[in-house]
Amino acid sequence: MEASEDEYYTINEVCTKLKLSRLTITRAIRDGRLKAIKSHPAKPGRVRIPVAAYEQYERDRAIKAAS
Repeated sequence: MEASEDEYYTINEVCTKLKLSRLTITRAIRDGRLKAIKSHPAKPGRVRIPVAAYEQYERDRAIKAAS
């Protein structure tokens, strides 16, 4: 069973939702703070962020900001 396109965000969508730069989001992915998957093996720069991973990252940021 393949996940639908609606269950994932692009990097640009996450940037817009969180009001962060693309560089910040790509660093979070690189550092393992935001889970992302490669959506197309032939296109190395194309990644998708699962909605659940986005929500977890958002919660983690809120907790860090509160402390």
